[in-house]
Amino acid sequence: MYPLYGQIDIKGSSENRISAIVADLKAQINQIIQILDVINADRKISIIEKKQFELTSFLEELEQPFKSELEQIIHHYIETEIHTFLQNSASNQEIKSRIEAYFEKIDVKTGIFYQTRKDFEDAIMSINKKMAAILDAKQEQAQEIFPHYYERFKTDGVEHNLYIGASIEPNREYNDMYLQNLRLWQLETLCEMELEHHKLKSSLPYNLDVTSLILVFSSPISVRFRMDEKRFDVDGSYNARYEVVKKRIDKAYVKNSNERITQKEKITIVYSNAAEEKEYIKYIKYLQHKNILEADIEKLEVEDLQAVTGLKALRVKVKHQENTLVQETEVFVTNLLKERLDSKFSYHNLEHTKNVVAGIETLCKAEDLDPKTTTILLLAAWFHDAGYVECTKGHEEKSVLLARDFLQDKQVTNDISDKVADLIMATQFDYTPTNQLEYIIKDADNMHLANPDYPHTLELLRNEWELSGDKAFCDRDWYRLNVDFLKNHQYYTPYAQANWQKLKELNLNLIQRQLKNYSTHGSH
Repeated sequence: MYPLYGQIDIKGSSENRISAIVADLKAQINQIIQILDVINADRKISIIEKKQFELTSFLEELEQPFKSELEQIIHHYIETEIHTFLQNSASNQEIKSRIEAYFEKIDVKTGIFYQTRKDFEDAIMSINKKMAAILDAKQEQAQEIFPHYYERFKTDGVEHNLYIGASIEPNREYNDMYLQNLRLWQLETLCEMELEHHKLKSSLPYNLDVTSLILVFSSPISVRFRMDEKRFDVDGSYNARYEVVKKRIDKAYVKNSNERITQKEKITIVYSNAAEEKEYIKYIKYLQHKNILEADIEKLEVEDLQAVTGLKALRVKVKHQENTLVQETEVFVTNLLKERLDSKFSYHNLEHTKNVVAGIETLCKAEDLDPKTTTILLLAAWFHDAGYVECTKGHEEKSVLLARDFLQDKQVTNDISDKVADLIMATQFDYTPTNQLEYIIKDADNMHLANPDYPHTLELLRNEWELSGDKAFCDRDWYRLNVDFLKNHQYYTPYAQANWQKLKELNLNLIQRQLKNYSTHGSH
C-alpha cells in the first residue's frame, strides 16, 4: 500500500517553552525585588541587600543561554530564603498588601509564578484541539474517496499517517486515481488547517506560529497490523527508510543554507523524483486557481540527512484574505501589554488600545478610506500607547521606537513606518491635528468621551494618575479639571461630530452636575 504523511507543527515550540519559563522566573524575581525595596525603605535590614544582590544575580543568569537546572535552583532559593522572610515582614499595610498580592500569583501546584507557561500550554492545547478537529472531520469525507487507514498524533502540533491501497479493501477495485485524490485532499486539508490557525492566532494567550509539511513517498510499502499496539507498522528494512525520513525531515534545512525547509504560513512538500514534483505542481496550480495558495512556487533542495540524500521540496504560501500585518501587530501589542505593562495603568492599557482600534475601524469605514490607509491607521492605533511599558512622560516617543522595530522586522517600507510614527505622535495630549488621518486617530483616541461609562473611565484615569504620576486631586478639583477639558475639546471628523458630540455633551452635563454638588456642599 501507499503511505501519506503530513504534519502541522508548532514553530519553535522548544524555544518558546524556554522563553515562557524565563519570563515567569523574571516576573517573580522582579516582584520580590520590588517588595524588598519597600521593606528596606520602611526599616533598614542589611540582609535585604544581600537577598537583592542574589536575586539580581539570578536575573543576570537568566539573560544567558538557559540551563535546565537553573529553574530548580531559583525555585529552591525562593522557597527557602525568600518566602519565610516575606511572611514575617508585613510591618505595615502597604507591605502586607504587596506580599499578599505576590503570593496570590503563585501557582498552587508548582509553587512558583506560572502564568506565561500556562498561557503557552493553553495556546498549544487550543491549536492542537482545533487542528485535530478539522483533520478528523475532513477525514470522514476522505474515507468516501476510498477506504484507507488513518491515524493522528498530538505532540507540539498534529501529525497524521494515511495508508491506501488494494490491501486495505480487497473487495473493491483499486487504481491510482484514489491515491491522487487522497493526495489532493491532504494538501487542501493542510491549507484549511493553516487558515484556521491564522484566524485562531490573535485570540491565543501566547503567540505561536505553525509550519506545515507533506512527505511524498511513491513506492508502495509493506505494513503489518501489530495486535499488541492495535496499529499499523512498516515491515522490513527497506520500508523502514520511510519512517526514518519522517522523523528527520521536519527539522531539515535548505541545502547550503541556515533556513529551515518549513516556514510559517507555507506548505512544504518533500519529494524524491521529477514525477512527484510534476504531480504536486498540478495540485498547487489547482489550489492557486481556487485562490487558496499564493502564485509563487519555491523549488528547494533539501540538505543531506543521515542515511537520506537527494530529497527536494516545493514550498508555497497559503493565501490569507484578511490583513496579516494588522493581525500580527495585534498579537504583538497584546502580548507586550499583558507581559510588561504595570498594573497601575488602569486606563492606558489593553482595553483602551482595543477601544481606539475599534474607533479607527468605525471612522475609516465612515470616511471610505482605502485598505492601505486604513492599515496605517490601525497600526498606529495598536502602538500608540505601547510606550507605557517603558515610561509615562514621553511614552509616545517610546511607542514610535517599538513600532519602528516591529515594522522593520516585518520588512515594512520606511514610508509606511514614517506615517505610522507621525500618527502616534499626533495622539499627544496637547497636539492639534492638521490632516484627515490625524483627525481620525485623534477622534478615536477620545471616543471614550462619548461613552455611557465615561464617569467610570474618569475614575480609572484618576487612579492611574495618582499611582503613576503622583497627581492626587480632591473631588472638586478633579471634576473642575474634566469640565474644563470637555468644554475645550472638539471632534474633527464629520462622523464623530454627528454621532459622538451630543453624547459627549451629555457626559459634560453629568460632570457639571457632580461639580455643582461638590461646590454646593463643600465636599471633598
